Amino acid sequence: MKEARYFMSKITEVHHLANANILQCFRLGLSGPPGAGKSTFIEKFGVMLTSQGNNQRCSCISGYKVAVLAVDPSSGSTGGSLLGDKTRMPELTRDPNAFIRPSPNCCHLGGVTRNTNEAIAVCEAAGFNFIIVETVGVGQSEYHVADMVDMFALLIPPAGGDELQGFKRGIMEQGDLIIVNKADGDLEPAARRIKGDYLSALKFMRPKSKYWRPKVKLMSSKTKVGLPEVWEKMQEFQKVMTQSGELRRRRAVQHKKWMWNYIEDKLIREFSDHPLIKHEKNNFESQVMNYQLPPGTAADILLENFIPLFVGVGIFLASVVIARYYFIKKRSKKTTLLDPNAFLMANMYISLQKLMENSLILGNSEFAIKPIKILLRIFMHKSNVSLIAGGTGITPMYQLITSVFRNENDKTRLSLLYANQTEEDILLRKELEAINRPNEDWKYSSGYISEEMIHDNLFPPGYDTITLMCGPPPMIKFACINNLEKLGHTSDQMFSF
Repeated sequence: MKEARYFMSKITEVHHLANANILQCFRLGLSGPPGAGKSTFIEKFGVMLTSQGNNQRCSCISGYKVAVLAVDPSSGSTGGSLLGDKTRMPELTRDPNAFIRPSPNCCHLGGVTRNTNEAIAVCEAAGFNFIIVETVGVGQSEYHVADMVDMFALLIPPAGGDELQGFKRGIMEQGDLIIVNKADGDLEPAARRIKGDYLSALKFMRPKSKYWRPKVKLMSSKTKVGLPEVWEKMQEFQKVMTQSGELRRRRAVQHKKWMWNYIEDKLIREFSDHPLIKHEKNNFESQVMNYQLPPGTAADILLENFIPLFVGVGIFLASVVIARYYFIKKRSKKTTLLDPNAFLMANMYISLQKLMENSLILGNSEFAIKPIKILLRIFMHKSNVSLIAGGTGITPMYQLITSVFRNENDKTRLSLLYANQTEEDILLRKELEAINRPNEDWKYSSGYISEEMIHDNLFPPGYDTITLMCGPPPMIKFACINNLEKLGHTSDQMFSF
């Protein structure tokens, strides 16, 4: 799974960089209630596109290779999905210029899957120039596909309700084209009546774009009557939106939304996998189910204990966090809630030596450091490494120290200044003393981190020296950086995390 995700991320990254300003592909989102005939419409429409090739094209498309990303609903109880879209599109399935990919929505809201964005980019990179995203049968509020495509079409059956149905906001406001399907036989009069109802309703809605007012078209997927007219409106839409620059702007806004969607998904995964959350999840779930704690309060407590640990607890070296250390809070004897005054540090160390792209280059005094607000890594060779740690800040420092000591060929010189409020607060004391091998008469220094203490214990400034700091922000800002600058250390020689 990790290899597949890495491979797909590279494909999409290269494709987006190479085609950021080129509208090579047209993306159509198709939604509608169950039974509206979405699969039948897609098959007839897709076959029409692949068969006409270069004989008919709009301003941005020359020849059609059609990709269909169909989303099937998943069972809320078992999580299973039939994925029967290929069965409902036999003719298009056999077409060499078409590709159909059914996917379960995994109970993801909005009518699409979490990976629909990546699937669109992969299809574009594979050379498909017309992509249709078919959503699950949705209601009035599930229209996330509109944030992924160029044009959003709403397919409705003739028996869709009275005129008031058209006034409902949500999915109606997102539609660029409304298609009344099954306009044949006995249903044709009803289809024409529904068309009039929606035309009336659209007059009371503000269009999404000043360059395009949504259209309503009749058609029959069974007889193909009205299909050319629907395609003509799609071509007109693409021409108008491309020439006005609206299509390019719409895609730019979509990319921004995609970024935040990725962040939300990543945060949810990190939250669920966090050791503190795993440690306390069952307890809080039990309290909520037993009505001992309101759901909102439980969520607030978990978030309050998670967010401070997730942000800013590691050093960014070569664009990845090499050390994360967490606090597991002790459970109070008097209450089942978390006691904010008692802490236990979890022994969770991440190895510095990782054979991965963008990982820390550490060996024989070679460093690759990526400050948080800098896009590129800074490569440097430093033989003397001064370390200043405060409290639990010793955790990543200890990882770095042990990593150097494991390599017999590493000649990096290390000097550590470790500050604590009391001698009893010293973490990893036995390990550090074993590394330092102190004499029996060795005495600990006492007092605040000062210019004199840094001068006496750490390496002097120079081209071959780097200082790494980890601890409480006041200590870093006032005790460390100020005194280091007084001793001649420059900003390119000091890194705090």
